[in-house]
Amino acid sequence: MPTDRSKSNVLPHSQSAPNSMQLRRVAVTNLKPAPYNPRVDLVPGHPTFEKLRRSIETFGSVEPIVWNCRNGHVVGGHQRLSVLKHLRRSHVDVVVVDLDLPAEKTLNLALNRIVGEWDEGKLAELLKDLTADPSLDLGLTGFDGTEIDHVLANVAITAGLANDDAAFDVAANLQTSKPAITKPGELIVLGDHRLLCADCTVAADVDRLMDGQRAVLFATDPPYLVDYDGTNHPGTKPGKHKTNSPGTNGVIMSRAALPSMRVAHASKLRSRPTKNKDWSGTYGVTWDDADANTDLYDKFIAVAVEHAIAPNAAWYCWHASRRQAMLEAAWIKHGAFVHCQIIWAKNRPVLTRTWYAWQHEPCLMGWLQGNKPPRTQRDVLSTVWHIDTIPNGEQRPDHPTPKPLEVFETPMKQHTRVGDVCYEPFAGSGTQIIAAEKLARRCFALEISPHYCDVIVRRWIHAVGPAKAPRDLVTRYAVQAQGATVKATGKKAVSA
Repeated sequence: MPTDRSKSNVLPHSQSAPNSMQLRRVAVTNLKPAPYNPRVDLVPGHPTFEKLRRSIETFGSVEPIVWNCRNGHVVGGHQRLSVLKHLRRSHVDVVVVDLDLPAEKTLNLALNRIVGEWDEGKLAELLKDLTADPSLDLGLTGFDGTEIDHVLANVAITAGLANDDAAFDVAANLQTSKPAITKPGELIVLGDHRLLCADCTVAADVDRLMDGQRAVLFATDPPYLVDYDGTNHPGTKPGKHKTNSPGTNGVIMSRAALPSMRVAHASKLRSRPTKNKDWSGTYGVTWDDADANTDLYDKFIAVAVEHAIAPNAAWYCWHASRRQAMLEAAWIKHGAFVHCQIIWAKNRPVLTRTWYAWQHEPCLMGWLQGNKPPRTQRDVLSTVWHIDTIPNGEQRPDHPTPKPLEVFETPMKQHTRVGDVCYEPFAGSGTQIIAAEKLARRCFALEISPHYCDVIVRRWIHAVGPAKAPRDLVTRYAVQAQGATVKATGKKAVSA
């Protein structure tokens, strides 16, 4: 005996055949638009709305709305529902599904894939939510991995960075960090990123930073192990020397301030006459020292392999040309394969005392033997990257090897997807953290200098905007900058 389909019960999902379609007539008032639906809402007068209205008035509602009986959500047909409400229809035929919320969202994307206009913000939030569940087959949505990455990255670029990073003055902020706010050993959570003021050659510190996770990108700009006090190039004009006065040009820290950290440069902080550019005061406590041996490179790579990076992580390491042999030896020792060398071709040379003015920087690219990293971008790039240097007076004018965001963005685009972890053992002023924020990746970073950690925190707050940053973090690191103090208007911080 046939039953009245308007009163029939819907079979549980587990009892329904995969190919079965159950129709039911329900009141329009019982249909709840899904709050996450990424399509733009239609209103009368919109061209698509008017086309649908004319079609329904002429042919009726020939394509049923998809309705989830578990929660009353409309899964597919939001635009048709808007038109039906406008036409004051009381009841409508629906295709009934019985799905949990993740499956419902996946079906929603699949049904919405072909027609209509996207609300990019809602689409990105929905995709981000679904990518967090590894059990879901995102291919069912109609989006492939590259398309998902593109949507999320575009939204991150337009919404994630509230302010232009180039407008942040690293040198000025470094000078304000006296004394440092960040304490040695402190772990700071910056949105999706983690920053630890510690030593990247200490396994326990790296374990604490990574918190059981492994990075798929190992890109870094480590110390070049060169003399930044200028004494490796003697002055040529007697009587026209300058004297390095520790503590007057930048941030100088005592060895006691970092008892567990190697302070290679501190032993050289003494007055020495030279007419060459002196970077030592700007750096204060750093790893950079021409007297250092391969010990630093050996240790930070060993700890990264054992405690921070995935076996198939992509490796990128910027270096000084004179240290290339040392770096290659360290890579080979720890099982890495040097695949190629990348050259950053700058738009202008750096003035030095060398015979030819340097206008490039090299970077080794590779991976652990037998563990080729994934390629997440279809474009095949050249080994020569033509990227403009940071303009005079902008970003790190007192640093001899400043890096623009692009040198870290490119590897992220080549090897990672949204939400992937990138490991940075030498954070410096936080360039890779900002690049990760821009592309919706996660950067887990260490920086040995509390003063540079202060700069990183302020730079991140500037990038995302104080309103999106934890309120207590904004308050703690607030400084007078460009005539206005950063206001504490953000949300409460999550304890690390």
